Amino acid sequence: MSRRTWFRRVFTLIATVLAQLTTPAAAQTAFEVASIKPNTGVSRDMKIVPTPGGRLNGENLTLKFLIGIAYKIGDNQIQGGPGWIASARYDIAAKAETDKEFPDFSPMLQTLLEDRFKLAVHHEIRDQSVYVLTMAKEGLKDSGAGSGSIEMTSKRMEGAGITMDSLARALARLTGMVVIDQTGFNSKFDVHLAWTPDGDGVSLFTALREQLGLKLESRKAPVDVLVIDHVEKPSEN
Repeated sequence: MSRRTWFRRVFTLIATVLAQLTTPAAAQTAFEVASIKPNTGVSRDMKIVPTPGGRLNGENLTLKFLIGIAYKIGDNQIQGGPGWIASARYDIAAKAETDKEFPDFSPMLQTLLEDRFKLAVHHEIRDQSVYVLTMAKEGLKDSGAGSGSIEMTSKRMEGAGITMDSLARALARLTGMVVIDQTGFNSKFDVHLAWTPDGDGVSLFTALREQLGLKLESRKAPVDVLVIDHVEKPSEN
């Protein structure tokens, strides 16, 4: 082998290794193990909690809720499907094979729903009523840089060091509407929000304005909608 050929092969090998090292790893798209079981309790409170080590546990979740988490969309962006997707409840326990404490579970959830619920969907753009989140006259009333966690019930929200995008997604869950962030606020902040969901007291809209210095306004806008083409109830596992 000539010296020139030897150097060419060495340089080719080095270039190949460097390319592999500098190419970002593909996002993990499936859980290592996952279990989905029907929940037959009487409670209607849903809970989904990621824990360190790539674990995801959920209780009393509807398929519609899981689709929203998997595709990062609100309820009114999910169209089609039988009525049970919003009424049947499930518990989920899943583990990702990852060295990250809190990986992005969304692609893994999509794969899980396709596998266990035989979910098939497609996207469309449709004009819909949406809420636009803007600053109220008083401006944002709290700030912080905590852990980035958010907890929510039907009448209370607590968040530490969250982004405005996270708040918009949480409000979309509460209102069932797409919430578009137009505050222009890019820092993290804390949320302490309480309201009365039955209308006999402080509404969510009033609480947002008075307690956070934010407001929601109704508008029409083109929205990315997820249409369900096929879905089946899962077998127990």
